Amino acid sequence: MNKCTDTQIQEMLPDLLHGTLDQRARQEVEMHLASCESCREELDVIRQVKGAAIFESPTTTILIRSGERALVTREGWLDIRLG
Repeated sequence: MNKCTDTQIQEMLPDLLHGTLDQRARQEVEMHLASCESCREELDVIRQVKGAAIFESPTTTILIRSGERALVTREGWLDIRLG
């Protein structure tokens, strides 16, 4: 198998996976994928990475009262901000 050299299509693969391409771009990528094994494999890798990823926010925002926020970090520190 040869490595695909169409960088424009390769850059759109994550957008295809996330459903953020417009109809014309989506059709262009899908047509390319029909004939490009390299890009199909790349899309598979992106799917696997997305499926294995755990997205975790470094802080959690909690509404205490109007105008106050408490930020709790992963380490358990509490930072109260007024305003």
